[in-house]
Amino acid sequence: SRYAQADVTALQKLLLRYLVPGSRVLEVGCGSGRDAHFLASRGFSVTATDASAEMLEVARRASSTPAPDSATGRGQPGNPGFLQVSFPLPPGATPLDERFDAVIALAVVMHVPDQELFEFAFQVRGRLEKGGTLILTASIGRAGLDGANRDGQGRLFRERPAGELRLLFERLGFRFVAQHDAADGLGRPEVHWFTLVFRLDPT
Repeated sequence: SRYAQADVTALQKLLLRYLVPGSRVLEVGCGSGRDAHFLASRGFSVTATDASAEMLEVARRASSTPAPDSATGRGQPGNPGFLQVSFPLPPGATPLDERFDAVIALAVVMHVPDQELFEFAFQVRGRLEKGGTLILTASIGRAGLDGANRDGQGRLFRERPAGELRLLFERLGFRFVAQHDAADGLGRPEVHWFTLVFRLDPT
C-alpha cells in the first residue's frame, strides 16, 4: 500500500521520454505491477517479472485479463504479461528465451547482493536487443540499516553510488545516456533516488 502511495510522476515522464513508443519492455522486479500497468496503458508490450508469486498475483488482479500466457508471460499493448522469475537466473534456467527493446529495473538493484551483481547485470544485457535501452533506479541515504545493510524486516538495501553502477554497466558494453536525480516519492528527507539510462552498444 505504501509503495502505491509514492509520487512517481517524474519517473513516468522519464520512462516515456526514453522508451520507444510501442516497444517490447521487460520489467525486472515488477512488484505489484504499478509500472508495468502504466507502460502497458501507454501502448508498450510489457513482460513483467518478479520473484514473489504473491506480488505477481496482486499484479495480475489489476489486469483486464487475469491469466496471461503463463508459459511466456508475454504482454500485449494495454495489458502486461507476468512471469515468476528471480534475477539473476540460476544456472541452467531458461524461462526467458527472447530479447527485448528495453529492460527496466526500478528500485531493484539495491536488493541484489554484491556477489550476484555482476551476474545480474550480465543477464540483463543478455535480454536486450542490440541498441536497446536499460533504465534502472536506485536509492541512497536510507536510514536504519544494520551492519549487513538490512532493514528491521531483514530486507537487503545495498545502496551503491551511481558512479559505481555506471562503471559496471559501461564495462559490459552499455553506453551511458543520462542520470536524473530526484527526491523520495514518499517524502522521506534522508532518501534520494537516481535514475540511470543506458543504451546497449550495437557493435
